[in-house]
Amino acid sequence: FFDGTTVLGNAVALSNGQASLSVSNLTVGTHSITAAYSGDSSHTASASQAYYEAVTGTTTLQVVATSGGVSHTLNVQLTVQ
Repeated sequence: FFDGTTVLGNAVALSNGQASLSVSNLTVGTHSITAAYSGDSSHTASASQAYYEAVTGTTTLQVVATSGGVSHTLNVQLTVQ
């Protein structure tokens, strides 16, 4: 399995004629996921068409403003798409 030209994992065994791989380290953004089969003596090599996966992310940013002895805190939740 690949994300563009980056290998996502090692070779995986087939289960009921299907290969699968779980990943949890994709960064925020769009990823072009493909699967490739290297072939064997009975079957030619092949590669899948790209599946485009959009990964979004959410984080909280804390803003603190201080003037003299007074502080104000604002928590802002950001969503990256």
